[in-house]
Amino acid sequence: MSHDDVTLEVLPGRDFPSVVGAFEGEAPWTRDNIASGDIYRLRSHAQRVPMRIRALSGNDCQISETSPLGTPGAGLRIDGEVLVMSPSGTAVPIVVLTEGPESTDPATFLVPLLKVEASTDYTVVSSRPAYPGILSEIMDGGVGTAFAAGTRLTLANGLQIAVEALNVGDTLLTRDDGAQTVRWVGHSTRQAVGAMMPVTFAPGALNNAAPLTLAGAHRIFIYQRRGHLTPGHAEGLVHARDLVNGTTVRTHEGGYIDVVQIVLDRHEILFAEGVAVESLAVDPRTGRILPAQYRDALVDPAGLRGGNTLDRVDLLRLASVG
Repeated sequence: MSHDDVTLEVLPGRDFPSVVGAFEGEAPWTRDNIASGDIYRLRSHAQRVPMRIRALSGNDCQISETSPLGTPGAGLRIDGEVLVMSPSGTAVPIVVLTEGPESTDPATFLVPLLKVEASTDYTVVSSRPAYPGILSEIMDGGVGTAFAAGTRLTLANGLQIAVEALNVGDTLLTRDDGAQTVRWVGHSTRQAVGAMMPVTFAPGALNNAAPLTLAGAHRIFIYQRRGHLTPGHAEGLVHARDLVNGTTVRTHEGGYIDVVQIVLDRHEILFAEGVAVESLAVDPRTGRILPAQYRDALVDPAGLRGGNTLDRVDLLRLASVG
């Protein structure tokens, strides 16, 4: 199995048919056949099915030879992104994948970026072509900077608070800039795959007293005394998924995870369960999830402390050299 393969839990398009619109009773999940105001309803028996896909370049991908769903080896096109609205007002982006070359009736697979409920009507708000990098965002993107609900962050006064209890205006302790004000707090339920696949650090794995669960793409600040991570650098940021060792650091792929994302005035190092981790960096890609008034007002940093980022680190090797 290729290391570039990733498992996504997808919904077959046929299980999410239109109930109001020109294609009532059908499931025409292609942008050309979707119009604002159309209503779709997820069937009560619908099941999310694992599909293994392989990223090629840009937004090109194919179905893995080992995938239990789809035609092994077939190409996948990202047809676009459809935004639907639930009756409660929750906006849910859905990425539409179509198998094989363009045709009048392609097999479609849906990747909801938030949880969708069975037997619930979702109204189409808009549809648009897939922007460059949406596939990498799903599989490995910066929006993966997220804390699992229940994680405790350190406030400026030294007390700890559950991340889901944070409010805009609260002040958090940061490693480099002291007390910093929370500017935005985002709550969501995401598919626990790709960038959002949870990684749990058992107590003691990083000198943490309690378990720490982060999205896999969330980065942790690592300080080294001897420069073993990269020559010339004493510190860097490491993705949580790259510290997995199968014992004290484990992944939990599949299902959904309730997460909270934190934005400050700039990209900072916070303390989660006593461990130094990053806040969400606002850039053109991650800025999409922010309300416009926040996105326009916040700084767009080029990188944290000069962009000293490390992508692949063996924590056990680091620990073994003392």
